[in-house]
Amino acid sequence: MDGGARALEAVARDADDAARSLASRDEALRRAVEHALLPKGDLAGRKQRFAYLQGATVQIFGSSASGLRTGAATDLDLCVVTPKHSVDAATARDLDAAASAKERSSGAVAARRRWKRARHELTVARDLLRKLKEKGGKDAPSVDEIDALEAELRDAEVAVASSGVAEAEAARRKAEQASKRAGNVVYDVERALRRDRR
Repeated sequence: MDGGARALEAVARDADDAARSLASRDEALRRAVEHALLPKGDLAGRKQRFAYLQGATVQIFGSSASGLRTGAATDLDLCVVTPKHSVDAATARDLDAAASAKERSSGAVAARRRWKRARHELTVARDLLRKLKEKGGKDAPSVDEIDALEAELRDAEVAVASSGVAEAEAARRKAEQASKRAGNVVYDVERALRRDRR
């Protein structure tokens, strides 16, 4: 074996040793974070404040998991997985899909858009009429045009009322609330990690 081959072999050995050392460090950090998330004390006595964290596991992901990190200074990406959060997130996704389907099938979004456009056009026409009359202009919209716009607005209001806009909006609000609840796990994790540092 020549000197170049021996040097390459030494570099490869050093890289393998460094990778093993980093993997060991990463695993120690992962276990420490997972331990920090374990419920401590009486959960019921603390109003289930950390209930989201029951059964939590911590997983390494990103460049550390794929082996594509560029060195020891690379950050360690950790993902906290909790059973309750998984269920809440799935519920939020299902509610979002249901709300989107309700909006599409009811025509609620299109009806709401038509109503907003008609209301805007009527407001513009009324303002124009007022301004032109103040200046004595002859190009003011006729009363018939204003009446037609008002009729269109009334038709659009009826379409909105009958299209299930209220139901679609209620479904959307429910989906957004579920999504917000699912996102609250971040605060539980942050509190648990701060608590463990004390």
